[in-house]
Amino acid sequence: MIRNDKDMVWAAAHHFIPVSGFGWTYEATGAAGVKSVGAGTPAAANLNFIEIGATGVVGVVLTTAGDSMMGHWALPYDLDRRQPVYGRVHWSSGSTDVADTIDWLVQFTAIVYNTTAIIDPATALNFVIAQDTVPVATANIWCVTAFGRINADTFTDLVEGITLEVEMDAFAAGLAEAKHLIGIEFMYTPRRMAGIDGMGYEAKRRSTALGDVD
Repeated sequence: MIRNDKDMVWAAAHHFIPVSGFGWTYEATGAAGVKSVGAGTPAAANLNFIEIGATGVVGVVLTTAGDSMMGHWALPYDLDRRQPVYGRVHWSSGSTDVADTIDWLVQFTAIVYNTTAIIDPATALNFVIAQDTVPVATANIWCVTAFGRINADTFTDLVEGITLEVEMDAFAAGLAEAKHLIGIEFMYTPRRMAGIDGMGYEAKRRSTALGDVD
């Protein structure tokens, strides 16, 4: 009889946070500081929701290396904290040059509710997201980076959320076209069953879908 997580290998769980769920921006240059999304005009240094091509779909345009989006993620109740958490950035650009590169930096701060002060996220992923490239010679592709990783046992049982910063850290000089942040995706191993004594058990091993993500 299956009684607890030790008897199961769960499929990986995914959580996608669209850029609209972030809600605040930070400018690296110009009138530096935190801005509400939509402040200013598209031609200004402020970061804005802008249409991707002529699609009617929008993303937040990042213009300068160091521009970033801030947000929050309440950790899922079924997160197995003894397994790694993986994250990747979703983005798009008007480029058709497959030689164009872009670097994304994701940082976080672990939050204990009613205890931890909210600060500028400054903890990098243990395995950072690799440099990405424009995948095909077609503008406005929905692109995803490789996965970065937060190591197992990073979050104690008291940690219930994290603050996030997704930063466009650098990009190729030739990538002059609009660069849109679409969102960030997390993938983790769930922990969903309790033992016969009512106490929780860690998953036997991380989800098989995560086995080749390093």
